[in-house]
Amino acid sequence: MKYKQRKKALILLEDGTIFYGKSIGKDGTAFGEVCFNTGTTGYQEIFTDPSYYGQLMVTTNAHIGNYGTKEDEMESEDVKIAGLICKNFSFEYSRPAGDSSLEDFFEKYNTLAIADVDTRALVSYIRDNGAMNAVISTEVDDIDNLKKQLAEQPDMKGLELASKVSTKEPYYFGDENATYKIAALDIGIKKNILRNLAKRDAYIKVFPYNSKFEDLEAFNPDGYFLSNGPGDPEPLVEAQAVAKEIIARNKPLFGICLGHQVIALANGISTYKMHNGHRGINHPVKNLITGKGEITSQNHGFAINREETEANENVEITHVHLNDDTVAGIKIKNKNCFSVQYHPEASPGPNDSVYLFDQFIENIKNNILRNLAKRDAYIKVFPYNSKFEDLEAFNPDGYFLSNGPGDPEPLVEAQAVAKEIIARNKPLFGICLGHQVIALANGISTYKMHNGHRGINHPVKNLITGKGEITSQNHGFAINREETEANDNVEITHVHLNDNTVAGIKIKDKNCFSVQYHPEASPGPNDSVYLFDQFIENIKNN
Repeated sequence: MKYKQRKKALILLEDGTIFYGKSIGKDGTAFGEVCFNTGTTGYQEIFTDPSYYGQLMVTTNAHIGNYGTKEDEMESEDVKIAGLICKNFSFEYSRPAGDSSLEDFFEKYNTLAIADVDTRALVSYIRDNGAMNAVISTEVDDIDNLKKQLAEQPDMKGLELASKVSTKEPYYFGDENATYKIAALDIGIKKNILRNLAKRDAYIKVFPYNSKFEDLEAFNPDGYFLSNGPGDPEPLVEAQAVAKEIIARNKPLFGICLGHQVIALANGISTYKMHNGHRGINHPVKNLITGKGEITSQNHGFAINREETEANENVEITHVHLNDDTVAGIKIKNKNCFSVQYHPEASPGPNDSVYLFDQFIENIKNNILRNLAKRDAYIKVFPYNSKFEDLEAFNPDGYFLSNGPGDPEPLVEAQAVAKEIIARNKPLFGICLGHQVIALANGISTYKMHNGHRGINHPVKNLITGKGEITSQNHGFAINREETEANDNVEITHVHLNDNTVAGIKIKDKNCFSVQYHPEASPGPNDSVYLFDQFIENIKNN
């Protein structure tokens, strides 16, 4: 390796303290809040994490750059830190899977970095005196000018930074044919969060930081997500308004890091700037619900007020940080909302908390079940390929076929179950995909629609009552109307007023009915929620 002559560089803290090092290549000056991360791996994910926007990152690990960088380990489109401060910088890397050296990576993204710094002394100083503004520079002979410029830098307290990292336009992530739709408010979202949602059968639409609830609602999502991000949460009044509206409507909501703080503010709990913050991949957290400990990845300089949280009758603390007893997680009582202060997507970091994504998806699934449960029903949920005998062994008063994704035709087990329930004249109710399965069980074919129906303002006419209903719909298949009209055993009960497709049927002389839309109204209007009452009445009358 060719010897490189490197320029002298410095770190100037706002209190006047100076530490010296050497530039790794690029000359210049960078300002930001100086903070430190204790992680031993995952430096590329840290450098590209939007939550670190505007911060000068001190890495406590002795070697940085030794395994290079890799394109698919980016957490955003570019480097988000203001600059790097490290002890030993590796100009060469040894990982076969690596795409480039960290030096080339920083050069590509025009990032200033200095090495050969006594990082132990620097971190010790920050721990004692707190995170503060600083400047790193190769202009070591112009300290007075650097001090003047540093004094003009805004303090992190009160600083709104979400607008600096949020998407400018909405975009989609995942498979559009996925079972669940999630609206994510981007106040600094990481790619691995989107990956974790997508691999749980979710299709995500990501919205800019200043979007209104109506913007997100128009996507007709099954759940809502508030992301991580940089800066002070207090100035994010639009995001707080969105959180309030979602919670008021009792829609499934999950918040991480900055999103967690926004949810707290939306519930009247204040936030404060921490002395140092939590940044690392080995932070111990206790789950107060399960009693288990979790090793977590954390990256935040603000926290929510614990006393106010404990005094809030609507909020329950679910997780605490074991080092300093700060609040690490909350849930809103009697609402479909929870949040954590740390990063369960584990990029970088341990996987102890990845279950939280499963918990979010379960909350979405259970939204339909809640409509049944609040009508004094106890529900046992069975796998898609269960036999009628499996369901019958529960000795139920009624049967329900749920919504779902894809083509209903291959679901032969579900069709067999529907046939058996109808043959025995047991109470049966089907929604969306379940409606299509019931039609197939009665010899009516289905077809793939040109565009499908997806939205929360679809007009349907109830042919029994003659009334119109505004409905929530989400399907790409429909049942054949001509075959339905020709079937002596089936009566059409609802039609879609835009295209005259079949929106509801009942089986004549049987205790079975179904609709093509979503009466659980999550999201959407409540015009059709009476169908759950109708199902319960059918059970009572049995």
